[in-house]
Amino acid sequence: MTTLRALLCVLVLASLGLTQNSPATLAEGQRLLQAGDMAGAATELAAVTQNEPTNAAAWWLHGYALHAQGQFEEALVSHAKAAEFPAIEANASYNAACASARLGEADQALEWLARARTAGFNNRALISTDTDLDSLRALPEFANLVPPLRTGADAFVEPVRVLLERHGEAAGDQYGWVARSIGDVDGDGALDFITSAPSAKGGAGMVEAVSSKTNERLYAHVGPPNASLGNGLGPAGDVDGDGVPDAIVGAPFLGSNAPGMAFVYSGKDGAVIWSATGEQAASAFGSQVIGLGDLDGDGHGDVAVSATQFDGSAGANCGAVDILSGADGTRLQRIEGSAAGALFGSAVAASFDEHRMLVVGAQGSAGGGRVHVFKVGADRADELFTIDPGPNSASLGQYFVSVPGDIDDDGTPDVYASDFGDATNGPATGQIVVHSGATGERLLTLNGSQPGEGFGTSPSDAGDVDGDGAADLIVGAWQHASAAPSGGRCTLHSGQDGSVLATYTCQELNDTFGFDAVGIGDVDGDGGIDFLITSAWADAKGPRTGRVFIVAGPTPTR
Repeated sequence: MTTLRALLCVLVLASLGLTQNSPATLAEGQRLLQAGDMAGAATELAAVTQNEPTNAAAWWLHGYALHAQGQFEEALVSHAKAAEFPAIEANASYNAACASARLGEADQALEWLARARTAGFNNRALISTDTDLDSLRALPEFANLVPPLRTGADAFVEPVRVLLERHGEAAGDQYGWVARSIGDVDGDGALDFITSAPSAKGGAGMVEAVSSKTNERLYAHVGPPNASLGNGLGPAGDVDGDGVPDAIVGAPFLGSNAPGMAFVYSGKDGAVIWSATGEQAASAFGSQVIGLGDLDGDGHGDVAVSATQFDGSAGANCGAVDILSGADGTRLQRIEGSAAGALFGSAVAASFDEHRMLVVGAQGSAGGGRVHVFKVGADRADELFTIDPGPNSASLGQYFVSVPGDIDDDGTPDVYASDFGDATNGPATGQIVVHSGATGERLLTLNGSQPGEGFGTSPSDAGDVDGDGAADLIVGAWQHASAAPSGGRCTLHSGQDGSVLATYTCQELNDTFGFDAVGIGDVDGDGGIDFLITSAWADAKGPRTGRVFIVAGPTPTR
């Protein structure tokens, strides 16, 4: 049955004109529902339906209160009455189907489901898992009433060319939690990628490397029990010196007292080159990982691994980032957070060039998070500047930082950071910022516009898409709802001025498109940069299965 959370969206009901003066008894009925007093709510709401028979909200909530008590026959009467109101016909018809199924009236339940579909009910995750409908699942007619998943170009409002689409294996996998380009592993001229499903296999987690051009799995790994393998992952550079780019993956949650691990996988065959284990119990070592290039000149690409719950000299959970030798995984140096609870290492990124820039998020820092920018060597790290929280910050440096390239054309790569909970334009509208890598000066600020959309759920480094010499940004907003609740959207922005170059809006309910988003070079050979974008909570094979797309970017006109 439609959840209580959905039923109690008073603001939504009001916007539909359903509360009709909102009498005190309706408000009291809602209060009793929220308090869990279903019997009291049913009595209160029954009085409202008698006094105001055209009050759709009262019929809807009255049906819920009865249904929750197992009074399905009485609930069906109110569900059916609520379904007479066009604004809530779809959900009310669905509730009627649930009540009918509970009463053993299969034919009636199927009729109500068909009516719900016709009226616009499209929550395939709910209909696929709702225990009220268990008695119908074996019926062939039931499968035809489950809303189909929109795939490929059909998933989007705008004309979109989908070059690749992959789904998780089972409900709850969260496939596409992270997805990153790892270089041309298979030698076909296109950049390949690695992605993760950290909740797969009972929480062990799974990662797989995929050929962008052929959509073939190149290799895959499942983590140890409860490890959440793939919570963090990224390109490692050429760690083993064989000329093929490798990947690094974190497994931070091996158990309540385990320190966590990081694994480096060979690009050639997926074999484990080496693994590293954190030095402190329950430190979440492997939370975030990234390659740094060869810092010590030994011919092996070195890496950074964060442990966000590390207890250091600054106090508990100050967090730390370890710089590890690519040759054997030994620690070259450690950078610790500067305050207790900072969770230093909640996000990491690196420039992969002679500038040796390392960007570290510290989401737990006072005031709404902070981002630290360092110049790193094999045995030292010099802090260049910080990106400090603004007055409306909530999660600056949580998950998403990057070094997208040189935006201001001064020869130094610049730094991106997101705060997808920022409230500048309303609750959790989100914000992204770009700062000069040379001076730390703010170059660009972009804000989300839709409350709750979470603008900034991606590292967003796209490359120079429009050919103007400046790096551009592909920014996710995983909860954007203009086409479907929690459908998600990505917007491509000019790095020069922030203007919108392209928009990709998902119209699949709860897809969370834009959960992660980065550029992946020219996959299809048309001269334009394409985008690797995930929907980790997509209902591909049940709730939160997840899926990954490569969508074609615009062809540059310059």
